Amino acid sequence: MKVIVTKNLNVRVGAPSVNAPCYQYITPGSEIEVDGKLYKGDLYHDINTWLKDEAGNYYWSGGVLSQSQDELLGLKTTSSVKFNYNQLLDFPEKIKNTKGKNVTIAILDSGCFDHNAIKGAIIDSYDVLTGKQGYHKDESLEGHGTFITGLIAAREGTDSEIVGVAPLVNIIVVRIVEDKSVSAQNVLSGLQWIIKNPIKPDIINMSISFSVGLLQEQFEKVFSHIYDLGILVFAAGQDNKFLFTEDIFYPARNPLVFGVGALNKNLIPVGSNTKINSYIKYIVPDLSFYSTVNFTDDYNNLNGCSFSTAIVCGVVALIISYKRQNSLTQSAREIFDSELAFFEQFNFNESLIIYKNEKITFA
Repeated sequence: MKVIVTKNLNVRVGAPSVNAPCYQYITPGSEIEVDGKLYKGDLYHDINTWLKDEAGNYYWSGGVLSQSQDELLGLKTTSSVKFNYNQLLDFPEKIKNTKGKNVTIAILDSGCFDHNAIKGAIIDSYDVLTGKQGYHKDESLEGHGTFITGLIAAREGTDSEIVGVAPLVNIIVVRIVEDKSVSAQNVLSGLQWIIKNPIKPDIINMSISFSVGLLQEQFEKVFSHIYDLGILVFAAGQDNKFLFTEDIFYPARNPLVFGVGALNKNLIPVGSNTKINSYIKYIVPDLSFYSTVNFTDDYNNLNGCSFSTAIVCGVVALIISYKRQNSLTQSAREIFDSELAFFEQFNFNESLIIYKNEKITFA
């Protein structure tokens, strides 16, 4: 039986589950051959039935139409959601179900457009470029900060096409980038504002890189102060083959910052040189993420370590929320570390999974 794909659709290997391995995406308009039966599996947007092809690959039935396109294989759905990142994560449901409630992430980037999918997420903001408190408009062409915010915090029930990793998390937007040019001084000013601001984040997302130059000593003092406040900082470290070199971005190179890398399975070096630089603490598959864009209530696909960093920040927000709700004594980082597999060439696949590079020592 042939069916037509209507949404960007994951090909799940071996099981009708959102946590099964995924090595490929099928784009809308594609035609796939399935056996015509419905298989019960994970519930996703009120639909728990899946299709299967001869190779044992599964497809969520809510993402396809029958060949006639008159009905959705006997199932009806009004949901417009294409990607629910919270549900796609390979992580325990008890942690994902917190949705990041009562946790705050500060995003230092190009600002954030008032996209419908993010309404209600931003609780505070500051524009370093103009000195305006309460200003977060994203004026960049790329809309980098808007894309990051959507990945982390896109809300449920907003008729949006995505749900973020932590759809109940609070966001502080710190605009430090005008377009693609990142000034070390602007970044430093943004971090200093966070330290002074009454509303403190639990996490800082820095999906940026810059030349630290003569400001290195000042950055070290600021990151030390942030560390003493108990705020976790995650930064974009590098992509693909550069993860295996010394060419790691700043501030991911700072010892008090957790570097995040993006990796395509096909770009892992052949042979013995498969050790990722130790500055990179976490690795996320270099997927084509779908998120919010600037200037309009629309969406686009982007990939790279910027967006891998956003995914990690969102997951850590889930863990902090879980820790607080259950009054756990373990640190959030320890809980996070305990849930992750070590990166090895043989175990790396391209589902929405986070890997740890090495055992992290906790103070």
